[in-house]
Amino acid sequence: MSELKGECSTMEQQNQIPQTMKAVVFKGIDQLQLEEVPTPQISEDDILIRIDSCSICGSDVRIISNGYHRVPPGTIMGHEIAGTVVKIGDNQKNKFSFGQRICLGADIPCGHCTWCQTGSSNNCKNTIAYGHEYPGGGFAQYMKLDKRSIDFGPLVLLPHNDLSQDEFALTEPLACCVNGLEYCNMSIGKTILIFGAGPLGILMAKLARTMGASFITLCDIDPDRLNAATISEADQIVPSTDEALKKIVDKHTQGEGFDVVITACPTMKAQEQSIHYTKNRGVINFFGGLPQTAGNLSFPSNILHYKEITLLGSHGSTPRHNQIAAEMILHKKIYVKDLLSQTVPLEQLPKAIQDLKTDKTNLKITVRPWG
Repeated sequence: MSELKGECSTMEQQNQIPQTMKAVVFKGIDQLQLEEVPTPQISEDDILIRIDSCSICGSDVRIISNGYHRVPPGTIMGHEIAGTVVKIGDNQKNKFSFGQRICLGADIPCGHCTWCQTGSSNNCKNTIAYGHEYPGGGFAQYMKLDKRSIDFGPLVLLPHNDLSQDEFALTEPLACCVNGLEYCNMSIGKTILIFGAGPLGILMAKLARTMGASFITLCDIDPDRLNAATISEADQIVPSTDEALKKIVDKHTQGEGFDVVITACPTMKAQEQSIHYTKNRGVINFFGGLPQTAGNLSFPSNILHYKEITLLGSHGSTPRHNQIAAEMILHKKIYVKDLLSQTVPLEQLPKAIQDLKTDKTNLKITVRPWG
């Protein structure tokens, strides 16, 4: 747990928490149900937070549409969370205060394995995630944070300022981008090509600009995505056709290709294309995972060999990445408010899922459980 400095206001008494709360429960593929469920009870080692905002992740949409073994029926989903501390167990009173604003990442590592001890806790084999195995997620009015999530989880304490909780709910996806670009050794002066002009591709472009990229190209196959991506701060926003990309490479990289190429979309086509637009000794990051049904990738591996290209993948983030992302939002190094397409109450979550599936001009939709 880490803290960003600032004043914290106090709230009314803890005992005013209601016995039940509203939550949207995943019942099976394409089945979401608004229910009145018991408010989580906390022990002396836990805290209770009021969910102020929970952003809908693209993975939420895919899980609701296709199912996922880590999300059984009965799960309260949602992992892009910003909230407020409203009840504190006795053993946590030296760490938290009433009204303390917080934001969360997705994954709670074990804190003890080799991966956790060496700073790569996103590779922890014993990790659990909010809105997945963890008992409770952000599509509800309250959530309990237990001792493990407090001690080892991606929890950041936030000051009260002029930024909304909707903005801090985007800390988690930004943290994934921090991990991805950090792993690529992104630095001042490098060029970058990003496949996928969805929310993560746009965040990648914004982050690359903050990290000093000299030239950023963002591409996509969807015209609506390209139109929405004007907020990305990319130098060029183009269709992801070979014709368009070859023109960019010739004109802006002297035919060399890009230092860093990111596939921020769940398509094998982008992965196949990426190798052809990477310069000698460049880096490719398969940032976007593929559906289980995608099959196997085939490409001319000699290009990797003779151009000395590094091919890697990244997923998720660590508590450190979450801290970095929260600080970037807090200190306005990255502006995320323009990604917020809609805010909806819990009752409208099923419609919001449909909107994200059918209208690609929607970037991020945040759920406000209190309306």
